[in-house]
Amino acid sequence: MRRFSIIQGLNRLRVPAALLTILLQRAPMLRTVLSAEYVVAGPVGAFLRSIFVLGAMGACDTLVGATAVAATISPSTNSPLRTDAGVAVNESFGTSARILPSSWLVTGTIPPGLDLNGLTTPGTAPGGFLQLSGTPTVAGTYNFSLTAVSGGNKSSSLNYQIIVAPTDPPVVGSPATAGGTVGQSFFYTITASNTPTSYGAGGLPAGLTLNATTGVISGTPSATGTFSTTISATNRFGTDTGSVLMTIAPGAATVTLGGLTQTYNGALRPATVTTIPAGLAVTVTYADTTTIAPTNAGNYSVLAVVTDANRTGSASGTLVISKAAATLTLSGLSQTFNGAPRPVTVTTSPAALPVTVTYAGTTTIAPTVPGSYPVVATVSDPNATGTKSGTLVIAKAPQTITFGALVTQTVGNAPLTLSGMASSGLTVSFSSSNAAVTTVSGSTLTIVGKGTAIITASQAGNTNFLAASNVTQTLTVVQPPSFTASVANRTVVAGKTVSFAAVTAGSSPITLQWQSAPAGSDVFTNLTNSASFSGVTTATLTVTATGSAVANSGLKFRCLAGNSGATNVASTVATLTVTPAPATVTLGALTQTFSGAPRPATVTTSPVGLPVTVTY
Repeated sequence: MRRFSIIQGLNRLRVPAALLTILLQRAPMLRTVLSAEYVVAGPVGAFLRSIFVLGAMGACDTLVGATAVAATISPSTNSPLRTDAGVAVNESFGTSARILPSSWLVTGTIPPGLDLNGLTTPGTAPGGFLQLSGTPTVAGTYNFSLTAVSGGNKSSSLNYQIIVAPTDPPVVGSPATAGGTVGQSFFYTITASNTPTSYGAGGLPAGLTLNATTGVISGTPSATGTFSTTISATNRFGTDTGSVLMTIAPGAATVTLGGLTQTYNGALRPATVTTIPAGLAVTVTYADTTTIAPTNAGNYSVLAVVTDANRTGSASGTLVISKAAATLTLSGLSQTFNGAPRPVTVTTSPAALPVTVTYAGTTTIAPTVPGSYPVVATVSDPNATGTKSGTLVIAKAPQTITFGALVTQTVGNAPLTLSGMASSGLTVSFSSSNAAVTTVSGSTLTIVGKGTAIITASQAGNTNFLAASNVTQTLTVVQPPSFTASVANRTVVAGKTVSFAAVTAGSSPITLQWQSAPAGSDVFTNLTNSASFSGVTTATLTVTATGSAVANSGLKFRCLAGNSGATNVASTVATLTVTPAPATVTLGALTQTFSGAPRPATVTTSPVGLPVTVTY
């Protein structure tokens, strides 16, 4: 409710602002009365409200000697000022300075139908209090800036907004389609004419919300799809609706491959995959063909593709499975020549891996002949790697000589061939220790004289064999036995003893054997020691003539000599002549008596038992 007041009168009189300022300075009572007014309208009222603000800060205490200081601009209504089109506006602007502004600098847009101290477009308005007045004709939001300039060029600024509302309901004019992506920020603003005061939206995709004051739909979509969303705009005059087809595409996912460098271990060697967001379903393909991780060493292309319905993304790389390290051990590095290749032995860990072995850097064929050979063993398995080097030493082979005992030889024997054999198959050489007994040329031994000689068989070796240990044999060369004198004939009286002597020469020992043959016969038989013969195997044969001289007379004797050089060398033949020995004959029974039978005499002999012929 309003009542008549001094302020209304001043307003109707349209008293200049400068005059009002002087009155207020010179009439404190007037200021007191005006300050009591609680209802003030019109331009003067606005001006006075500014004066009261200034007065509260001492602005009206004095204008004499005041200092130009930048001050705060104080509107009668704080920004923003809201009004409707066709409704009159009266607003004033003052400052907190003791001296009123000398001019006002206006920039921005002044609502059509309003003016600032008569200024309708950006420019400079007269100083003093600034009055915004008039009736806005066009709805909209308007922003302008005020700068108060004092006499000392000190200034202050204020940004001000006026929102002129239409008198019609809103008309929605937003785009009918909108697109977004899962996981990415989404913004869509509901636009409508006639200054809506609130907004609505229904059927929004998951993750989106509406700011009902600003009409901004925002958020982060969490699911893909096409959504038909109903939108609306409302002001105090009504509501308008529309629809938006929102399409949310799958969001980009970050896919990171790991475990791309691995080592063969006999098992599947899959790459690892992590995603952002975490835990997305992913299909991994190896070598462009299979989802089964490889096992063997090698390089494999890897492609990981997100299969989540709300996300899309992939990553590619190369999985490198290195060969596993293998340990190799060489053995058999010290060997002996045997005429065959001498390969080394290689063991591996893991066991039984294929290995290639090279010798002397050039060949995989094991060497045969003695020597030192660099050896390199290399794993040739497609899933393992390893190498080992060493030196193979093939030593010369030992050899032995087979050389048997030599048979005793006799002076005069023909040259003989020595027989010796080396286990290596190499030729054996021979030598004699006594050239007076034998000489050797190659393998031919020539007998020179009797005695002993050591025959040595040797083999010096070659590039493949060591020298053999010498083998010796003793050769004995003997002189065959001979008789240096003839065996003499002997005569003996029957019953007496007689000796035959054999004189021999030759290599000892010489064996002797006496033989006899009957008179008139050349068939000799060996004698044995008996009553008639003794020394039958010695150089002297003793014969005792027994029996009648006739029985023993005429026997022939010879001696056989033998040694290692010859046997049955016969002496000359000697004949034994036995003469009868004297005998005593005694007759008896020379006196007898007739008996009718022959009466012979008796005969006794000495020696006893001699055969006697008695005649009568």
